[in-house]
Amino acid sequence: MKLHSLLLLGVFASAVAGCKSGDTATGSVAPKPATATTAENTITGTWEVVEAAKDGVNSVYEFKPDGKYVMSLSANSKGMQMSTNMTGTYKTDGKKIALKMDSLNNKSSDPATQKENDKANAASPHDLPGTLKWTDKDHVVLHMEAVRTFPAQDFTLKRKV
Repeated sequence: MKLHSLLLLGVFASAVAGCKSGDTATGSVAPKPATATTAENTITGTWEVVEAAKDGVNSVYEFKPDGKYVMSLSANSKGMQMSTNMTGTYKTDGKKIALKMDSLNNKSSDPATQKENDKANAASPHDLPGTLKWTDKDHVVLHMEAVRTFPAQDFTLKRKV
């Protein structure tokens, strides 16, 4: 069950209706280009998802200075291999972060799981709204808002050095 929840990190985007930048109907404000909140707290860099690592899942986000991101996830559980790759752009505005998914590729060695993955892959791209809560310059909680059938989720990110 934990592994399934962690894999939602990769497929979370597949069910997003999205909060679009500048969408006055929802009251959201267009985020500024990707920048650091402060000199110490910048999302730019490579981050490991702490909860995933505890369960033997390799999940990494790379937030680039040009406002692009790459998320990769791989797991091998009970003989089933799974992987997710997601790319897109991001913008920050204070504690807010907006991820725009451009591509999603989920793969599984289990045919039933892959059938669901194929639906998720076909449903991209999406907007993923969230917030950042810094615990220190190398640890941040990424809170992804609830969308469609997915509940809100928190992921602790640890800077890779």
